[in-house]
Amino acid sequence: MLMSQAQPSMAFDGNVRGDIMGGMTAMLVSLPMILSCGAVVYQPFGPHFVAAGVAAAFITAIAGALVPAILGGRLHVNAPRPTQAALLAAMMVDLAGQPNFRALLPSDALGADAVLMVMAAAALAIAGVTQIVLGTLRLGDLVKYVPQTIVAGFVAGFVIQIVVVQIPFLLGLDGWSSLRHALLGAGATINVYSLALGLLAAAVTLLTRRVTRLVPGALAGLLIGTVVDGTVQHWLPGVDRGAIIGTLPPGLSLGLPLTGLNTVFHAGLPGSAIYALVATGLTLAFITSIQSLLSATAADSLFGASGNSNQELTNQGASNLVSALIGGTASGGSPLLTRAAFQQGGQTRRVNLVLGLGLIVLAWGLREPVGAIPLSVLAAVVIVVTAQGLDDWTKHLLRTLWRGPQRRDIRRLGTDLAVLALVSLLVAFVSVPAAIGIGMAITVAVFLKRSSTSPVRRIYRGDVLQSNTVRSNVDAAVLEQHGQETAIVELQGPIFFGSADLLSRSIEEAGADARCVLLDFRRVTDFDSTSVLILKRVDGLLSGRGCRLLLAGLAEGSDFRCFLHEVGFDRPEQEGRIFAELDFALAHAEDRLLAARRTDPVEHDEIPLTSHPALTGLSVARLSMIEILAQRMEYPTGTAIYREGEPAASIFLLMKGAATRQRRLAGSPHPLRQTGYRAGALFGEAALFRGGPWAADVVTDTPVVCYRLAVEDLLMVDSIDPWIALTIVRNIASGLMDRVQFLRQVQMARAQ
Repeated sequence: MLMSQAQPSMAFDGNVRGDIMGGMTAMLVSLPMILSCGAVVYQPFGPHFVAAGVAAAFITAIAGALVPAILGGRLHVNAPRPTQAALLAAMMVDLAGQPNFRALLPSDALGADAVLMVMAAAALAIAGVTQIVLGTLRLGDLVKYVPQTIVAGFVAGFVIQIVVVQIPFLLGLDGWSSLRHALLGAGATINVYSLALGLLAAAVTLLTRRVTRLVPGALAGLLIGTVVDGTVQHWLPGVDRGAIIGTLPPGLSLGLPLTGLNTVFHAGLPGSAIYALVATGLTLAFITSIQSLLSATAADSLFGASGNSNQELTNQGASNLVSALIGGTASGGSPLLTRAAFQQGGQTRRVNLVLGLGLIVLAWGLREPVGAIPLSVLAAVVIVVTAQGLDDWTKHLLRTLWRGPQRRDIRRLGTDLAVLALVSLLVAFVSVPAAIGIGMAITVAVFLKRSSTSPVRRIYRGDVLQSNTVRSNVDAAVLEQHGQETAIVELQGPIFFGSADLLSRSIEEAGADARCVLLDFRRVTDFDSTSVLILKRVDGLLSGRGCRLLLAGLAEGSDFRCFLHEVGFDRPEQEGRIFAELDFALAHAEDRLLAARRTDPVEHDEIPLTSHPALTGLSVARLSMIEILAQRMEYPTGTAIYREGEPAASIFLLMKGAATRQRRLAGSPHPLRQTGYRAGALFGEAALFRGGPWAADVVTDTPVVCYRLAVEDLLMVDSIDPWIALTIVRNIASGLMDRVQFLRQVQMARAQ
């Protein structure tokens, strides 16, 4: 027992070196991500806030590493996300543009900026709490149901937003107003040196990724760009390098601006500001949750086991909540950092602990080197990294459309791209709430349009598919000649208000020249009230034409069968027009067709024994001998003529009524129907050929009249007049051959 308790600890301690190496590797790879996020989060305040943004990104990365290390769970590394930071930046721009909110801001610029920072932290806190609630209530999987076009549109919109904001800095300017003046020749000019420096950094970032995976391309681009700038400044000190990040503040300020907190707490926020705050927080929660869950799914492939999505959401929410409280920005799961740590031997959550502690050291030790990075270099690297941050689905969609998809897929893929483009443009240039509302509305409309195809799989007639019922030769000939008067409509997929009208038209067309329309529900996956009400209307219309509507494939007690009653469509149930199995419904439709086609109903009340097909070819004298031996039996409805397991000692000639051969299934209240019998059929022939016990039950569906002929009597007759037994066996064999051929045709028809 003591050894078994010690083994987990030894296994845990045995990978310390791998966890340390993995944490240090993740720390180095995360540095360009931190700088990229820092360049985005406080951009609304101007280039002089880049240093504060980088400090906030460091805080975010530290919180995103240490909180999961404390809470536990499988190894999954977080990183600051520029796209989520862009969402917070967009909210701050929106709030600053609202007159009723701007009136609450202090008159000095720094005080106003502090209030906006607090609002961004509040939105991040709402996102964190939402994620914690989703994880606690075990609703992690629900976040995955957001349409991929919406998620991809949000990501692409933030990419556009980040790239657009970075363009002036790449050109050595301090914003779009300066770029506009430069283009109009109104004073500002593009800094050619800054642009060249940025293009160099971008080229290094792209080429490094192609040459080696050992060094992050973004880190190489930042390093080479900064070294080249430092060299130029050393030899040509007069060159205008443009703005740089600037020295980071000493240490990390773990907390929100107090002036901003006081203003927010003492001033009543207008409704529009509260709406923007909540909408941004919830949107941030869903976007971050989806991306983190996708990242966790990628980590599953590394470890060969599925993780806990609810715990992942809880950890992610706690990280964002802590980051909001100490002045950071949004973080999310990073498959890149997770894979980098794993490839260096990282296995446990101690990787996050090493990563967090290492980032604390870097935040204090790299203040001056980070501050010396030119903004044009940082902007170029951010543009390249952000553009590469498009999700894989979007990249694959663009590549597919570029190569030229199959003709049948062009419309579907084009629609997805159009929705994605619209959502991304709304996110980038209008607002996130507008993107959510319009994007979801269009997605739902597209889904309804795509789903409104007819739920009819195929329609065929009763002369193609017949029930597994043994009938007389006369009845079989009638069904073969007039079977087209029964229409079988095979349904599939969901039936809802978008497709019910198409179903209605298909049923009406099928019933135009039919005595009976049979709806096969075996492949229906879902339904709604509108579809049931339309079926009710169609039922009334067909009934007025003299056509009977049957519903098949609805087991007793099934959801759809109960739903018919709840919606008020009780008539089929009351009239016995709902069947658990298709074969029962087909047999019922055939019985109605035969009853309508009979010219002399009295003749078919009970078949005379001498007219039974099994006795065809016997002379009058020999038939008289059979009449003496055969015992006339009458059975009421629901009576077992014989039961499975009983000795098989007789054959039965069905003269009137209907019966069913069925098997009782263990654990099921409903037997499995195998064959139906109608007047003129013979059953129990196994007693004649192999004996032993019966292999199934035969139960009456209606009052039945049949003749029972004992096998021992047939053997006795065979010793007197072998021709009698030979004729009966020949007729049985002929009927069995016809039956086998018929079943083969039915099987081929059902397989089509």
